[in-house]
Amino acid sequence: MSRYQWPIARRGESDDDPGGRGDFLGRQRVEFDPAGARALARGTPPQPGVARPRAPVSGRTHLWQPLGPDTVVGGQAIGATRIAGRINMLAVHPDGERVYAASANGGVWYSGNGGVAWRSLGGLASTPAPGTVNRPAQRHACGAIAVAWGAAEADDVVYVGTGETTHGRSAQPGASLGGIGILRLGPPAPVAEPDPWVREAPNLLGEGVCRIALQPGGSGVVAATTAGLFERPAGAGADTAWTRVAGVPFATLQDKCADVLWTRGDGTRPERLWVWVQQGSQVGLWVRAAGQTDFTRVIAPPQALPRRAVLAAADPQPPVSPDQIYVFSDDGGNGAPRLFRVACATAAAPTFTLVNAVPDVLGKQGFYDIALSVHPARKDHVVLGGSTFPALTPSGNALLTTAGTKDGAIVAADVAVNGTGVLSFGQPAAPKMIGAGVHADVHDLVYAKAGARLWAACDGGVYRSDRPDQLVGFAAMNDGLGVIEANYVACHPVCEGRVAVGLQDNGVISLRSGAVWNHDGDGDGGGIAFDPLDTTRYLRQFFRGGWGSSDSTFSLKLSAAENTADHCAFYSTPAAVKKNRPGAPAGQQDVMQVIIGTSRLWYSEDFGKNWVTLPGASAPPAGNLGHDGFGQKITVCRWQGSEVAWVLGEGRLKRFARTAGSDTAAGPGTWTAEVIVEKGVKAKKDTTDTDGPIRDAAVWTDIAVNLDAPGSARGTRGALYLGTTGKAADEAVDTLWWFDGTDRWHATGLRRDGVPAPVTSIVCDPDFPNEVYVGTTIGVWKGVRTQVGSAPPTWSWKESDGQGAGARLNGLPEAAVEDLAIFSRNGLRLLRAAIAARGVWELRLDSADLEERVYLRAHDDDLRHRLPAVVLGRDGVTLRSWHGSPDLRPRRAPLAVEPPATLPWAQGGRGVDAELLRRFQSALRARTGDRRVRATGRWDGWFNEVMRDLGAPTVAPATVRLDETFWKLSMQAPHATAEPWGAVRPTHADLLDSSATLEEGSLESTSCELPAGASKVDILVQHRGQAPLDGAQVRVTLLKWIDPKTKDVANWNDSSTWFSADVPWTAAVNEVLNSATGATSQSLGSGWSFVGSTLATRRQTLAGQTLDALHPGVASFDLNLSGLKHNTVVLLVAVIRSGTDIALVPGKLDALAMGNPGVAVRSVRIEGFSAAQGSSTSPFSTRLYPDASDATAPKLLPSAAQNARLTAALSTVRGTLTTSAKKAQLDKIALIILKLTPSGAIDYAGVRETEMFFSASLLKASLLYASFELVARVNELAASITAATPAEFLDKVKRDFSPKIESAVPRIKPGAWRKVSFDQALTATASGPNQFRVALSAKHDADLRKIFSDQGQNITPRDTMHRLGYCYVNRALDAAGFFDLQTETGIWMATDYGDWQDFNVQVATKNTARPPKNGTSSAAMTALAMANLFAHMHRGKLISAAASITMRDIFRAGGAWLSTLPNKASFSFTDDGAKVGHSGSGSAFVGSVMSEAAFLNRKSDGTPFLAVWQNVPDELGSEPIYRVLDEMIKNWP
Repeated sequence: MSRYQWPIARRGESDDDPGGRGDFLGRQRVEFDPAGARALARGTPPQPGVARPRAPVSGRTHLWQPLGPDTVVGGQAIGATRIAGRINMLAVHPDGERVYAASANGGVWYSGNGGVAWRSLGGLASTPAPGTVNRPAQRHACGAIAVAWGAAEADDVVYVGTGETTHGRSAQPGASLGGIGILRLGPPAPVAEPDPWVREAPNLLGEGVCRIALQPGGSGVVAATTAGLFERPAGAGADTAWTRVAGVPFATLQDKCADVLWTRGDGTRPERLWVWVQQGSQVGLWVRAAGQTDFTRVIAPPQALPRRAVLAAADPQPPVSPDQIYVFSDDGGNGAPRLFRVACATAAAPTFTLVNAVPDVLGKQGFYDIALSVHPARKDHVVLGGSTFPALTPSGNALLTTAGTKDGAIVAADVAVNGTGVLSFGQPAAPKMIGAGVHADVHDLVYAKAGARLWAACDGGVYRSDRPDQLVGFAAMNDGLGVIEANYVACHPVCEGRVAVGLQDNGVISLRSGAVWNHDGDGDGGGIAFDPLDTTRYLRQFFRGGWGSSDSTFSLKLSAAENTADHCAFYSTPAAVKKNRPGAPAGQQDVMQVIIGTSRLWYSEDFGKNWVTLPGASAPPAGNLGHDGFGQKITVCRWQGSEVAWVLGEGRLKRFARTAGSDTAAGPGTWTAEVIVEKGVKAKKDTTDTDGPIRDAAVWTDIAVNLDAPGSARGTRGALYLGTTGKAADEAVDTLWWFDGTDRWHATGLRRDGVPAPVTSIVCDPDFPNEVYVGTTIGVWKGVRTQVGSAPPTWSWKESDGQGAGARLNGLPEAAVEDLAIFSRNGLRLLRAAIAARGVWELRLDSADLEERVYLRAHDDDLRHRLPAVVLGRDGVTLRSWHGSPDLRPRRAPLAVEPPATLPWAQGGRGVDAELLRRFQSALRARTGDRRVRATGRWDGWFNEVMRDLGAPTVAPATVRLDETFWKLSMQAPHATAEPWGAVRPTHADLLDSSATLEEGSLESTSCELPAGASKVDILVQHRGQAPLDGAQVRVTLLKWIDPKTKDVANWNDSSTWFSADVPWTAAVNEVLNSATGATSQSLGSGWSFVGSTLATRRQTLAGQTLDALHPGVASFDLNLSGLKHNTVVLLVAVIRSGTDIALVPGKLDALAMGNPGVAVRSVRIEGFSAAQGSSTSPFSTRLYPDASDATAPKLLPSAAQNARLTAALSTVRGTLTTSAKKAQLDKIALIILKLTPSGAIDYAGVRETEMFFSASLLKASLLYASFELVARVNELAASITAATPAEFLDKVKRDFSPKIESAVPRIKPGAWRKVSFDQALTATASGPNQFRVALSAKHDADLRKIFSDQGQNITPRDTMHRLGYCYVNRALDAAGFFDLQTETGIWMATDYGDWQDFNVQVATKNTARPPKNGTSSAAMTALAMANLFAHMHRGKLISAAASITMRDIFRAGGAWLSTLPNKASFSFTDDGAKVGHSGSGSAFVGSVMSEAAFLNRKSDGTPFLAVWQNVPDELGSEPIYRVLDEMIKNWP
């Protein structure tokens, strides 16, 4: 069957579709000239030496450098673990330490220490030269691996089946090719060699290998492949063909065999060979016993389906053999997967039993991910693996990733007969999900250590569980596993170190620091482009019509009918360009134009808020999929300036052009579209035939606009390159074509003269119009175009032509080039390549020879390619800091910490301090040795369950707590002072993951804070060069400056007051770094000193470390800041020497930092709480509502008597309704009514008052509480802050509170919505000398009042929320008890009713407008929680009496729905202030519904009441609700 043929998986579950992805990529990788491709990709043999992060090199000319990722942090899994690319299969030694990982497209990797570190086995070598190798990169596509274990790793014999198994054999569009046969390694295993593999089974060229089975105790080797069952002949060697296994049916069977298992014999039962046939007439399980010739079918149709299946058995120690095996079969998405237990206890024919109650772990994609393992000592303990599966904690809460999706399906259970005699999965205990923390899509499961360890291979790499019976037993083992599958790459237009990449099944990552990349976005990762107007952000594709952006404000909201495989390519390339419109109003003249393709071309000028399609330049009518139809799926969009767009479909190329002057004042203007070339259709003056060479290519892959110069198009239309996959046996079908800008196409000769391999990507630089860079399935080539007069152009592709053209393969790993991008600014030109399963690579274009460099970075986006470093920030305007080097990383020293006064802590609870929690996590990991414990400073769902597993105390209902006793258990010697990474030297990723976030900061202010006390400074030394660097050649020293003045000392908020003279220490530093001993007699100058006080501590070397482009060296210095005063400025300066002596000369510090790659600076402000233990003041309430310690606080209690009255009232009103529909609607409302009393508990009556409902504008009332709570919190902090001005005071508040606020609600992702704008929400006034207090700013106060006085608008609520931020509002509600993070009930408000992204919680959506259904909402609440808030306000207990009075007065301005009723005077009450809500149709799946919270006064005696009601459909209206309230209020005693 063809690759990834089954239906789309996990619809609505996560942003991935392996089937569609396979189809798309398969089209791009159709090979046609195996011999030519093999010869050209072959590299120069490397010199022996240390392991390299790249392929062999031949000098520094045109030498590629890897950008990583070596590690991706914050990955798409519960707990935000480190991730890698897809691993298809593992081979694990029984001791659980030696592990071989077969990656999908990145070759084989080996770990000898249980996955702690990995190295590639020949994956970075030059292409081998056995005859008929079909495609060099295919040797790294691994389907299976098996190892005959030796006494040591050097004795291992490794077999690798190349070629993924879910592929077709036709090599046509929509199918990818298989492998090159079987690779064999050892013994002895020459792991240090660049290519240790010997290729066998060349007759399996183009096929895939599903499993390799080794004969127990023998020499036999059998492979289940896509072409049948094969065995290795005795004495086989290089290029020896493997033969078909003899006997019926395999001697002649050519169908796919999905799995093979070889079980030993023991005298009672014979040795057996088991095979699952997936396709053809012989589908099912077959077995052959030793001594037999033919196989016997054990499971046949209809029980056996023509689907993929995997086999496994317990593996008892020899000589005992298994007496049963298990078979786990996909059902093709038609029901639950099938599990069979096959009995084979004797020599008799095996028999099978179908196992009942098997959970659906496959999610309709068992064709892609399916796994099975059996405990080696418990033969009926079975573990199933697949797609995703719910992970529920003992308290019933769902564990989810940051994207709200489930983790990898790994479900374990015992198989036994149930009470009715049926063999069932999950007897006697129910099945248990144990895959939390494992990336989705599990491909293999392997037990080791006699069942005490379980390994998992998945789309996120390799995971290991040393607690294989626990929900959260797995830990990621992906450090250095460099197999990330990069699809698209985009370069920032200003900052060379800012790079974003779309990945297969791992979303989007961006270069964070060195070779460590940050996981920015979830799902799949398709096309990507930076916003040219706001270069701090980029837009990205998930897949098909799913689009978003790094700031989560961009979207393309397609209809479900359009967002399908019929209308959207799986991946597509967007295009964005800046447009200047002089005739537009001031402030609107610059716009960003973005185009995105589906089956039509979409255009937006406001970053995705509004869309039209081209060429019609209008929004398509609802449901009209043909409006502006392109005629086929669009794969690539490119701008030619701002007025012309080129758009490529699967077989059509169009040029869209705007009519000049049609958009003088506003866009989009008038557009036309013309077909330039189309398969099967010939244009006039087209030199190609109707079915000629350009149209005869199997696939058109990419286009690149070829300007004659920046802004200057060629000819009447503009020149363009078009890439193709070519066509086998037809050299005329070139792989790269050039359109001359008018009417003619020219073959560039790339295939004939340069590269006989498909083109996958193309890029041109407008500054060099005659050059083109082409990515192919085997590497990168540069072409140079020459044209003399009117003669046809010619292209040079060979270095020997002398025009600077030729292969660009030096150091580039052997793999397909998925995408190319050029960074070009101020003379610096860098070519970036996204390489299949090899990450991102960089080639310097403005210099032929790579410049060897050991360096420290000046700022986050500096790669030291240019000196001085770029001075502009990511917005392209702001001057960036010179004193925030990411390679100088100060942090608190690991010290024992007394139990915080705010204990006990719990997930989402009050008082949790990130830095104190990080210290505890470090001690806990040291005490337990548990790799699952990571010192992130986060208490998320993952850490919560790890704590539970490690014995942390719990309280009802199953809430995990950290109390003083459990704190002290770990916080004792030697654990209390342990580093987060243990006793080893930290990696770059460790420093980023396990220490406080260090921002670059602004130019004017210090970049970070540290407390006065013991600290550490870690210095990262980067290296770029031809060969790895011995760290012994590198010397590092660290200086500090503290202002020696006693008056007018350096101000942390004004860098102009810092040290500004030429630095006086250059001579001393030269001596320290250049001399043999590190001694110096030179003066450092006033205020300056070495951080180390002795010769041994002032200078360090990196001896024992090896530096390369992916692995910086690390030097750690002890820094004593004891005795320094609050707000003291400390400047840290690192200087390095590599190999040769340095000769620093005096100069300004900022000039040295930006201009000298061996110098870096980090500014620090001494702050007693921000960077270390946290201030004693919390930004959030430390008081719960109700407060158990306050006897006068209102406590809402349900009253049986009043509930009985409410039931009667509802029944009475229900009887008056005229239709059954309205009666049903009344039955589904949520309502609470209570009589407000001056003291004591408050009785209430309610219906569905504890259920979460979407409540639209009613939730705006929460902004009232959050605003006044913020004032109270800041004023509590105020006494500890001294400041000269209100602005300085508010800035200090921001510095103290912001880190705690912005990390307070993990569900809310990074973005503007995390921040509080203190200077806009508050105003500060002096309360004494250098002392201030705050109140709401006039604007914020006015907006709050308008929210209630003018309830029909969303502008002021939006602006109010923008000042407060989602994190503050929701954490304030949670801290006060108005929301429960554990149960997700209460008041949740994460929408701004405007343009921010929403963050949702589960809600009930019961009404008759639509079928009853649960959904999610960003504005949801329970009536009880809102009533609790207003009851406290009424009694003067909400924050304070004064705040309660003010809030009540503001609330009083709001009118109730009552005022809209013509019979309002007939009711027994009047309203005294209300907040209403009304949702539009479709909001949160609820249809159009009304809601309200209102204070009501009984007319007869003025008794106050409070009512909150929700989920009232428009069709029912508010009048029946008021009649229910009337029945309750008029007779309430």
